[in-house]
Amino acid sequence: RRCCRFSFMGLFLLSVVLLLESALGLPLSGILLLLDLEGVTSRGHWAGLALFVALAGWIWCPRLTAKETMTVETMQVLILLLGSPVAWAAAYAGHAHYLIAATAPALMVALSLLAIPVPSKVTTAAQVRRKDAWWPEVATGSNGEPVFMDTWNVPPRRQLPAMEGDGKELLGRLMHLSGACRQVQLGSKQVVGDMVIQRIASEEGRAVWSAQLNQDPVMFVASEVHLSTSDPVEAVLWAIYSAEERMKWDSSAFKAYEVLGRQVQKSSQSFCDFLYCRIPLAPGVKDRDMVQERFLMKLPNEQGYAIAIQSCSPSQCTALGLEVPAGVIRARTILSGYILRPHHGGVLLRGVSQTDLGGSVPQWVQGFVKKAGKRMPLQWAERLQDYCNSKAEAQSY
Repeated sequence: RRCCRFSFMGLFLLSVVLLLESALGLPLSGILLLLDLEGVTSRGHWAGLALFVALAGWIWCPRLTAKETMTVETMQVLILLLGSPVAWAAAYAGHAHYLIAATAPALMVALSLLAIPVPSKVTTAAQVRRKDAWWPEVATGSNGEPVFMDTWNVPPRRQLPAMEGDGKELLGRLMHLSGACRQVQLGSKQVVGDMVIQRIASEEGRAVWSAQLNQDPVMFVASEVHLSTSDPVEAVLWAIYSAEERMKWDSSAFKAYEVLGRQVQKSSQSFCDFLYCRIPLAPGVKDRDMVQERFLMKLPNEQGYAIAIQSCSPSQCTALGLEVPAGVIRARTILSGYILRPHHGGVLLRGVSQTDLGGSVPQWVQGFVKKAGKRMPLQWAERLQDYCNSKAEAQSY
């Protein structure tokens, strides 16, 4: 009975000790073994204590040096291992109750953490973001949507209508179109599904395609560019997504670029907003403006992000108070967007654009736009890359 009571008492005490050890990383169980004076000369006790000291150092080292962050998975493995040195030392000392008490609580705690994982407060984007980074932290919202922290609490400038598009459906179309274009080589024209696609430009790490979908008179342009930058994909995403940053490197393309308000679309796990853009075409040709829905999403089952864009409906434009200004023609964004992935020390950027300029466009302007369309996506990507690298270099000094 005494042995039984001692075993249960040892089980209880060591359960508490192992829980404290899990939280504090202290070799308390090793100290308990040293208090057993009968086996103080046992090599097994000293080996167990040495292993515990090493294990405690492994737990505390990244915390003291602040060079890395402990992940949930790492902690689960550590807790699984916490009982092993005690059990090993106890086996040498011949104490069965230590063996049971050391292994059972550690296994129970580890299995509970594996069954109910603790969500990490630090996202992958935050882990790669420097403290002096020029882009804000990307967090994950309550519905799984990516959120730039600097934009989360910005109040809307006006009453916002609901989003009519579906971010997930738009992302599916973007990925389908860009994937189909990648099947077509330079100079060839190929039918892929219901699209006629031609690769119109190609350089090392860069390509541009034009395509027609279902005999639609409005062509779309797709591009793929590998951006050589030391900054992560979140930085490039911010340079495209932020209206303020965008106008610093792409102002020649816009007369106006304004974010009207933000909301969350739970069904697609998207962070959404409305955009108003006004673009010049050519001297003597009326400007075009666009009112757009924009969806920011994480790529499903992989690292990276996507921005999907389409025009608002007339009823949404009215609700936003954005009627067509005098002397301007409203264009229609059928589908536009970007897909960004980390790739070989840089960022792989894919873009798609299908826009109906509306109104009457002179033939010479159409010819100019068609000719410039071969180079414009590549020049746009080069400006983006140069801007990101200049920001990175400025912070390195």
